[in-house]
Amino acid sequence: MKLTQSQANEILALTERTPWGDVDGGIQTIDAALKIAMQASEDEFLAWEEAEAEGELDEFDPALPISGMPQPLRFALVARLVRSIALSYGVSTEIGGLAPGTLCGDPSHVATPLRESLRILASQTGPSYERRP
Repeated sequence: MKLTQSQANEILALTERTPWGDVDGGIQTIDAALKIAMQASEDEFLAWEEAEAEGELDEFDPALPISGMPQPLRFALVARLVRSIALSYGVSTEIGGLAPGTLCGDPSHVATPLRESLRILASQTGPSYERRP
């Protein structure tokens, strides 16, 4: 992707006004929360995968009858959605070769540009990022 000068200036301005200490803390919180949520919902995730394998369920089906689901199946749905969020965000799950909760660096993951930005900023200024007052 080639940025115009205007786009580059806007991105630089955004970078300079971002409270990177807060962003760093937020990323650490999300990373830890996803790992804990996956550990706490392993059985529910397996239940969802079994039901899905039988061809009954798709967690992204807009017609999914959530209000009519028994509570255990709702918990299974939440467990599956936690993993969908983790995979998009950049934290591994039981799906794939890495241990659940491992940070992934694929450029297509949502958190990768933030983690890379933090790495670059820390290499220039040290880890003392600004935080909101």
